[in-house]
Amino acid sequence: MLVEIFSPVFKENNVTRSTIKFKNGLNVIQGDKGGANSIGKSSALLAIDFSFGGDTYLNSDGVKYLGNHVIYFCFKFEKKYYFARNTENPDEIIICNKDYTETKNTIKKNEFSTFLMEKYNTYESDFSFRQLVSTYFRIYGKHNIEENYPLQSYRNQSTKEAIKILLSLLDYYSKIKPYHERLEVESDKLKTFKNARKYSFIPNLVGGLKTYEANRETLKELKAELESLTDSSNNTNTQVTQDDIDKSKYYEELKSNKLFLEAQLERLQRRHNLLSVSLEYGLMPTEADIQGLIEFFPSANIKKIFEVENYHRKLSKILNTEFEKENESLNIEINNLKDNIDKINSELLLKKINNKFSKEFLDKYSALQRQIYTLEKQNEAFKEEKTLSNLKQLAKDKLESNLSDILSAVTFELNKKMRELNDKLYKEKRNSPHIALKNYNNYSFSTPQDSGTGTNFRGLILFDLSMLYLSYLPAISHDSLLFKNIDDEGIDGIIRIYNEVYKINKQIFISFDKQSSYSQKTYEILNNNCVLQLGNSGNELYGKAWNKEIKNETNL
Repeated sequence: MLVEIFSPVFKENNVTRSTIKFKNGLNVIQGDKGGANSIGKSSALLAIDFSFGGDTYLNSDGVKYLGNHVIYFCFKFEKKYYFARNTENPDEIIICNKDYTETKNTIKKNEFSTFLMEKYNTYESDFSFRQLVSTYFRIYGKHNIEENYPLQSYRNQSTKEAIKILLSLLDYYSKIKPYHERLEVESDKLKTFKNARKYSFIPNLVGGLKTYEANRETLKELKAELESLTDSSNNTNTQVTQDDIDKSKYYEELKSNKLFLEAQLERLQRRHNLLSVSLEYGLMPTEADIQGLIEFFPSANIKKIFEVENYHRKLSKILNTEFEKENESLNIEINNLKDNIDKINSELLLKKINNKFSKEFLDKYSALQRQIYTLEKQNEAFKEEKTLSNLKQLAKDKLESNLSDILSAVTFELNKKMRELNDKLYKEKRNSPHIALKNYNNYSFSTPQDSGTGTNFRGLILFDLSMLYLSYLPAISHDSLLFKNIDDEGIDGIIRIYNEVYKINKQIFISFDKQSSYSQKTYEILNNNCVLQLGNSGNELYGKAWNKEIKNETNL
């Protein structure tokens, strides 16, 4: 069990608080008689939750306003184990000496969770220790205090997972695990298939059975049309085979490729000829060209013309080099094209490939084949999806069949225990909370004929206490906000039940205030089990409150 926590940031009147000691049974973090807020009650519970591997403390006021810091804590099983966990690196747990000096040895958070699982429980689970206990540490900021949804550990948690955790805590899950796994496998198969259709990796089919039947009729018509087309194209009495059609189609493909290659060859040859002319005759004027220019323009500045032409000569040398490179590249491309054309000619000649059918026939034949292929694939997809859906439904039916008796047993046990605890709260008996586990992903929780806020929270507390008594759950935690709307007699009864938990060697951590507002017996129980007293004026968890206005003393 958790026996203590300590942190340098926990202060009282600017002095570091001594180690907070815990014990078996009830542990109370107590506020003042006036019910002061923002003194650190919830943060203290979150620090305890942090020691159990939780992460919500990382969002607490202590981290927000003081920055990262270390929480030191000790668990006692067959011996004491000392640890430290820094909010700056919460995924690493530091092994400490008994005086909390940190060693160089660390373990990962998941390893720490496994350690607690082994020390607290004697059974195996598919869930981590943290997943099992987190739901029952109901503290402001953890988003698990929806009074009508006691199984949910966090917002948007699937009901299926929440029920699996419940069954695992009660050591029932192993009995239906194979059926759960089979359902998950079949569900994943169907989901993967649908996603493949959605992203067009396989043919899609919209319309279900109706479209499937329409496709079947269309396929009959298309196949008949294809057969008729084949018959009408055959001028001889010999049977037209698929091989004949494939060869004709191949002939058309070769011919089409040849025409494409010849067009490319012609384009490259024209380019090659232009480059050859440029390389042979050059881009520069000759002496005869200059003399002819003087005859027509006697006053032309010949010196200037030669200077310009000199520059052009230099540029021409560069261009000629580029022309030569391009010409060489063109020669390679032209030769490759000629080789490919020769290969096609050789294949047509050697294999004696010819076309027995017209292009119009081949186009029509190919179009019909594509339509037939598409519709057949659509129908195959429909049948595949139908098969996968049936397998999923079969797995679901088997799970529900085997789960039915287990859920009935769990429902009976929980309701019986909640009724037993509820009867201890009041002199005059009242309706107890009731849970109905309907199937593997559906449940309801309420108090019959009473939907009041206080009644709902009372039901939530009684549910947690029932789980503490019936399951492997080692501890629970209840923040003060759970008690706000419960009537005084109900609070007195709940505190009495809390006070009996030490008998089952488990722990309860609660925060509570206005203790003097209740019965003398409740007041005594709370004071006798108080492990931390908080208040205003320096007695907050961190020795200060952030909700107090700081007056500006600057003279203006």
